[in-house]
This record gives sequence, structure tokens and C-alpha cells, in this order.
Amino acid sequence: MLRYWLPFCLLLAPGAAVFAQDVLFLPPGEQVIGQRVIATATPLEGLVLASAADVTQGATSEIPVTVKPYKDRWLTSNKVHKYLGIGSIGAAILTGLAPKAEGGAHEQLANVAAGLGGAAILTGFTFHWDDIKLSNGFSDPDNLHMLLTTLGTLGYVKAVDEAPGSQHAGYGGAGAASMALGIKLVW
Repeated sequence: MLRYWLPFCLLLAPGAAVFAQDVLFLPPGEQVIGQRVIATATPLEGLVLASAADVTQGATSEIPVTVKPYKDRWLTSNKVHKYLGIGSIGAAILTGLAPKAEGGAHEQLANVAAGLGGAAILTGFTFHWDDIKLSNGFSDPDNLHMLLTTLGTLGYVKAVDEAPGSQHAGYGGAGAASMALGIKLVW
């Protein structure tokens, strides 16, 4: 095993010079500022490492530098997925508050909640497929998010299917709670 490691280590030794490009051998009394070497009143001994603090202190920039602020895009695939999931929770909450008339707002909002939940699942699988690794089990927050929000949407769908039976409120409430917990884990 040593016969493999010894040549490898010997090949790394000359590579140290490549990584030490910022090290300069300067005679005493000279300092690096920007691209120029200037004389200073304090003598420097041995090696001097260039740093951003040394360059910016006392040096004036000859070229004005303008930094453009970062602007976040207003519509991304991740934001679409996020707002579909949050919208399904909002629709589920409004469904619970709406008057329980057959064919009324309660039924329509329940369909909207189930539809938004299904769209959130579809966009989640489409845009975040690489985040899901079942080998990590459900201890991975992404996998747990996927499980809970899928169960939440299935609760919405089961509540719409069971309506106007007596059990549909439990399915809808459990679906909304599961969806909220799943979203809270990630955001």
C-alpha cells in the first residue's frame, strides 16, 4: 500500500507552489497594493500574503465599480410549486368556513383544494424529482415532505369523494393538517 501512496505524496509536493501564488518575496519596505509594488514606511520581513483588506486599505480604485443588486425572479418552478401547496391549504381552510350547502361554495372550494393539491404534487414530482431519494428513508425532510403532502392531497380527494357523508369532514381536516405539516417541514 505504501508503494502507491509514496509516489502520490511526492507528486503533491511540487503542487504546493501552484497553491502559493499569492505569496510574494518582497524586500523590506515594500508592499503590494493592487497590481503595484510600492514602498512603505514599515519594513516587511519574509513572506507577505496578499489579502483583500491589504488591497482596499489606502488604495483608491481608478475604475469605478458598480455592483448590481440581485433581483429574484418573480416566477420560478419552485415558487409555482410552493404557491400551489399553500393555495390548497388556503382553499381547505375556506372550505371549512364556507356554508355547507350542496353545490355551493363549500363544495366548490373543496374541489379547488383537491385540484391545487394535485397540481402541487405534479409540480413537485416534475421539478424536484432529483431531491427524492427513497434510499434515505423518511428521515430525509424532502421525502417526508413528499409523503405528508401526498397524504394531505389524498385526504382532500377522499373528502370530496365521501361528501356529503358524515366522515368527509375528518378526511378533509386530516388532509389539511397533513398538507400544512408537510409544507412547514420544508419552508
